[in-house]
Amino acid sequence: MEARLTTYSPGSCAILQARTRTKATDPDPLFGYVYEEITDREGAQAQISAGLDRVALTGGVDWVNDEIETSSAPARATYDNPAGFLLAKGKLLGERLTLSAGGRHDSYEVEIKEGEGGKEEDDHFTPNVGLAYLVTDQLKVRANYGQAFVVPGADQLAADYPNPFSFTGARVLGNPDLKPEKSATWEGGLDFTGKGLFASLTLTKTLLSSDRWGKLTLKGDITNLFNSDYEYVKEAQIVESAVNDYIHKTLMIDLTKPMAVASTLEGFREKIRHVGNSYSPSQVWGLYHRIGLDASRQQFMDSLGRDRVDTSLLFTGADMDNLSVERRQYKAMSV
Repeated sequence: MEARLTTYSPGSCAILQARTRTKATDPDPLFGYVYEEITDREGAQAQISAGLDRVALTGGVDWVNDEIETSSAPARATYDNPAGFLLAKGKLLGERLTLSAGGRHDSYEVEIKEGEGGKEEDDHFTPNVGLAYLVTDQLKVRANYGQAFVVPGADQLAADYPNPFSFTGARVLGNPDLKPEKSATWEGGLDFTGKGLFASLTLTKTLLSSDRWGKLTLKGDITNLFNSDYEYVKEAQIVESAVNDYIHKTLMIDLTKPMAVASTLEGFREKIRHVGNSYSPSQVWGLYHRIGLDASRQQFMDSLGRDRVDTSLLFTGADMDNLSVERRQYKAMSV
């Protein structure tokens, strides 16, 4: 990495120029690949602070611009993000109560070059508020609320390259319809100081709203494997999605109408529109045992864009690259 940072006294302005080179290789004869990435970054930040009686104000602007070149699609992309921010902090009740509030407005543009994608533009405002109150000289109570967001990268919008973990020759594809990942965080806590002792307790709750998770998917249409005898099958696909940084492969069958399902995992269910089986790689089995079935199942549903209300899935170690469709019949029952 090559970088140059210039600051201007009294530290209220800074300009950054940097170049980052990344190279990853795997000589494996089956899954081998070479990936290279060069990122040229320019950025600047300026801020000013002022004290007005019992209120302190800090405001400023921030700008980041990235030029990215990679050895896979998209080969060239730019990312531009100007922003402005303002923070106010005031003290009341004899300085026992501290209130703070602020916000940041970001505009961003992701442009994919060489005809491999288009341009994505948006803007977003993220607020934050907080308070702290000295109940006694030793005990302080505090609470904060804030929001954040992360924009999708060029690879998530327009990736198109061979999947190194697939035997079928399938490709990893980006999703041009992705929106920013948003989060909201609530935090509360207590601080105690006295007689050389400091103790602190903090409780945090974060909610994520995201369609980025698992949307970098590979889809292979296998509807033709289900012949005309399966009139209830609308569409069948092998869907590969990234969950917890590993590729999961799911057989997803969309039904032509709501149906009743007998599941070895969930029992008898009705009004089901989507059924399937999801393969999890062995690297994440321990994680899923720790977080439990409900949490891991919700992760799968989010990555596939499905709702548990009308979807019934099995979760196994059977690799969907080895899928075959077989039919067995006994008397009036056909499986």
